Amino acid sequence: MRARAPLPLVLLSLSLFSLSFLCLCLCLSLSLSLPFSYPLPPSVFILQDVDPDAIRLKFPDPEKAKKNILIQASNVDYRWGSKDKPAEDGKLLLKDVSAQIEIQSRIGMLGANGAGKSTLIKLLLGEIEPVKGEIRNVASCRKAVFAQHHVDQLDLYATPLDTLRLKFPELSLQECRNYLGQFGITGDMVTMQMGFLSGGQKSRVVFSMLTKSQPSLIILDEPTNHLDMETIDVLIDAIKEFKGAVVLVSHDQYFLKSVATDYWCVVDGKLTSVPDFTDAKKITYGV
Repeated sequence: MRARAPLPLVLLSLSLFSLSFLCLCLCLSLSLSLPFSYPLPPSVFILQDVDPDAIRLKFPDPEKAKKNILIQASNVDYRWGSKDKPAEDGKLLLKDVSAQIEIQSRIGMLGANGAGKSTLIKLLLGEIEPVKGEIRNVASCRKAVFAQHHVDQLDLYATPLDTLRLKFPELSLQECRNYLGQFGITGDMVTMQMGFLSGGQKSRVVFSMLTKSQPSLIILDEPTNHLDMETIDVLIDAIKEFKGAVVLVSHDQYFLKSVATDYWCVVDGKLTSVPDFTDAKKITYGV
């Protein structure tokens, strides 16, 4: 006949089992409630905006421009060059380009991949030199460029607050919080790891950093990638309210038609400017 375990030992075993079960439930509960400091890969959870009306985006007003024209290109040519082949002998990518960007410009740039859109932007920013012609930049014109790689390069384990303070160490914690709030990054979102934020929220963090210097010209290269419709509409409103110039490179027709008032068509090395989107599509894509 087996000896029965003492009652106190049975009660102790049940207590330990119950405690273990409660700990397991607590861990599962905490995991489902998104513990933002929990060392899981940041891609596991994505925080979504609960209330679309709460999404905000406001670009800072630029410093008052001394001139109406910010950038002017006159009869510009650009050739591809390489290590073994000087640019003067390379392929002519852009030819006889003349255009200007004014303080209130809203320009949508269209062109097939490889047509020269990115090259034209680099020329306008002064990052590369033309082989012919002239590009004049207003010395006081501050510029900001948004591209998808800026979002992809974010430290997913850093917080928006950390990211902004690293770039602008002179700002206090409260100043960073207030500024991020202009871009809809508020409350607990400010101290979350970047990996828990949605694509739209990450983009807003990048917008906040790029525009802190109060640029007179903002260039947006495919800004609607990974954005939901609510955030796209908020971005459209922010661009409309911005008091500086904006150049857009995008394949999003809804976005372009909602914002641009002038369209630059880059085709066969030439730049054609038209005010109508339908005409711009015909010139650029033949449809």
